[in-house]
Amino acid sequence: MSARATRQTYVYDGSFTGTDKPFFRILANMVNQAKEIRFAHFRNNCKGVQEVANSLGYAYNRRGGLTLYNDVMIQFYISELDGVPCMYFCRKGVRYVWLKGE
Repeated sequence: MSARATRQTYVYDGSFTGTDKPFFRILANMVNQAKEIRFAHFRNNCKGVQEVANSLGYAYNRRGGLTLYNDVMIQFYISELDGVPCMYFCRKGVRYVWLKGE
C-alpha cells in the first residue's frame, strides 16, 4: 500500500487557548498526549493549512516573507482532542486544531 493511500484527512476545527475554561481539561489532555511531528507530515494530512497560515499573516513562500514552515516559534503535533484524533500547531500559546475527518 502506498503512503498516499494511507493518508488521513484532518479538517480545521478552530483555535483554542488554555484560558478557554470549558475546554481546559480537554486541551490539557490533548497537549499532554501530543507527539511532535514534522511540518511536511502535518501539511500533507491537514486540509486548509495555507488558508489558516495566510489569515495569520504568513507568506506562501520564502520569497514572500516568513512562512509557517520556517517560523522557529511554531511546533506541529499529533494527538487526540476528547477522544478524536487531531493534529495541531501551537503559535503564541494558541493551538490551531485539525480533527480527523470521517
